[in-house]
Amino acid sequence: MFKQILAMTMVVIGYLAFSTLANAFDKNGFELHIARTQSLSDLNFWWRVRPPFNYDAFNVRVRISDGREGQVEVPGRTQGHWVERNAGVGLTYTFMVQGCDKGTLSRSKCTPWSQMKFKNIRGNNAIDGR
Repeated sequence: MFKQILAMTMVVIGYLAFSTLANAFDKNGFELHIARTQSLSDLNFWWRVRPPFNYDAFNVRVRISDGREGQVEVPGRTQGHWVERNAGVGLTYTFMVQGCDKGTLSRSKCTPWSQMKFKNIRGNNAIDGR
């Protein structure tokens, strides 16, 4: 734990701050981040893949502690972003992503799901998952 704290750096994108660990790639080759707006109304899920990997598309799934769940496909390559609008305060959001290479005549080949959880409460900037 102490080692992780020492390795932590901050990456700032616009008005969002993402915590990044030096060795943040999970076993599927994804680096995941979650941040929220000051008003708590939107959650921003951002990821990138370990070089040299890239994918034709990413599947993004969001599970909410109140029982709702949804999935979308976003354009691929080496990184991606999804915004969960109007996030309920006090709810826990599990964000999942997988990279997919689309076959021309065959089924897509996708990575296993990578995920992380975030409890949407004021003062919570910590992320949990991997």
